[in-house]
Amino acid sequence: MEELEFNRMIYAIVSGLYEKEQNNDKYPYSENLLYGINLFSALAFQQKQFDLLAKLNEASFITEFAVKPVKEWFFGWDNTFVSKISQYPLYETNALIKLYDKCNYSITEECENLYCNAENDMFNALEQNHIYQMMKELSPQKYTSVRKFIVQHPICTYAELRKYKIKYNDPDITEIMAAAYEEIPENSYRCPVCGWTMTFHGIQTFCCNQSCTESNPSPEQLDKIDAAKYMRLKHGVMRYMCLPGKLELEIQAEAEQCGNKTELWPEKDRYDIKIVFGDDEVWAVDAKTHRNPYTLAASIRHDNKFFSADADKRFYVVPKKHLETHADYCDICNAVLEGKNTKLITDTELYRMIRRKAKNG
Repeated sequence: MEELEFNRMIYAIVSGLYEKEQNNDKYPYSENLLYGINLFSALAFQQKQFDLLAKLNEASFITEFAVKPVKEWFFGWDNTFVSKISQYPLYETNALIKLYDKCNYSITEECENLYCNAENDMFNALEQNHIYQMMKELSPQKYTSVRKFIVQHPICTYAELRKYKIKYNDPDITEIMAAAYEEIPENSYRCPVCGWTMTFHGIQTFCCNQSCTESNPSPEQLDKIDAAKYMRLKHGVMRYMCLPGKLELEIQAEAEQCGNKTELWPEKDRYDIKIVFGDDEVWAVDAKTHRNPYTLAASIRHDNKFFSADADKRFYVVPKKHLETHADYCDICNAVLEGKNTKLITDTELYRMIRRKAKNG
């Protein structure tokens, strides 16, 4: 199997799992998921995995394969074949769903990342991209202001939103805010991790980010949100603009605390943070929140927009906690950055370098 065909299989499955989770009440099945499973079945037939084929259907795929890392789908298959596909970045994809019972699951962060980074038009359907394109039409100053407001307000009162729109009295900003925010469902609670809305199906918690629910708090431990007074970011905007933006603002705050000048999203998001030190040295920083280093490495390999940024040093930065599951995270990504005058480091390493430079002048 060639890499393009392998990727097509994974992306079809990812898309189908996403569709079923988002629209389970409307669509009892997903054509994309069926297509992806059919590709997997054809591959199993080619590799003479007849025992697997005999019991492979949508339900069994979800309960026996989607819950496991992709590499585990191929345990016991021909070694030569496995050796070949193990070279593909998507082979290192972790579990795509977390299963609660035979009927209910939530997609993992990695699955949703893949859905939005798929090399097709799926990403264009998300709220985040629609709003991002509208924001790019604003002036640089308004672009930064709107994006910062969104990052700082995963939920906000109707009064706060109205006050912000009056401040600019700009129909484009009014349109962006109307597209970015929505009403909050009844019986929602403020997520203690990300600040968005946490809801409950029975005792199971749900938020925009699977890691928010790992502690599985009870409603009694959370602050209930008055749905009549508050609005929240739409899921796509929260997941792909607000959450990464929190890391971006943390980096900016750390740099400014050390006495440096900063600029957020220069040139309307050529990268995330520009840091200008007292000696006029410039660092370009692009924050990333991918949990899988292999998919990140594939996406940054040809990031010419960032590689050509006018800066003395360029850094991709990821949260250090990501190294808990991939100790060699930085090595995997830096292998594709050789000769690019760009390096991937953790947030804690970046902060240490900023403080050292501020101390040494």
